[in-house]
Amino acid sequence: GSALGQTTLQVLTKTIEKTVKWKPGYALEINGEKAEVEVSPGNNSEIVVHAELTTKHPDMNTARMELENWKFVVSTVGKKIYVRAYIGLKNGQSTPVSNFKAKIVVRVPTECPVSLNNKLGKVRLENLRGPMALTGEFCNFELSNLGGDVWLDTKYGTVDGKGFSGKLALKTNRAD
Repeated sequence: GSALGQTTLQVLTKTIEKTVKWKPGYALEINGEKAEVEVSPGNNSEIVVHAELTTKHPDMNTARMELENWKFVVSTVGKKIYVRAYIGLKNGQSTPVSNFKAKIVVRVPTECPVSLNNKLGKVRLENLRGPMALTGEFCNFELSNLGGDVWLDTKYGTVDGKGFSGKLALKTNRAD
């Protein structure tokens, strides 16, 4: 017998964990691409970010080389804490052929304001009380028990939410 159409994928993952001090007045901004992002309560004086960046490709060398294209940055500028996962190419580098995926788990003080932008992924936010500004494209949102005001702008995604006690503003375009 012959095997039909089953390709073995080489899956490579790099894991990054960073902790940043947080004080009232500071805000968190997350930018993701091909990411599953989860934000939930942690302790009151820091933000803990755990990221798993993955590439999948049949050829091990391609998967390994392209894993290096995953960029992950956590930085504090003024009173903003930025978390960013993106695919960065060097000049002249060809478009990646691997399947890229990021899983980002962020634990924040419950009062921390969160701005989040994600393309081609999923977002889960739960049990937080700070204001939220959320933007997504081809992104599914799962929101529960949010106490602050929530502003959500989504294109080509789904929104599933419950337990809001602040104001909720939705702008959807071809979304459910």
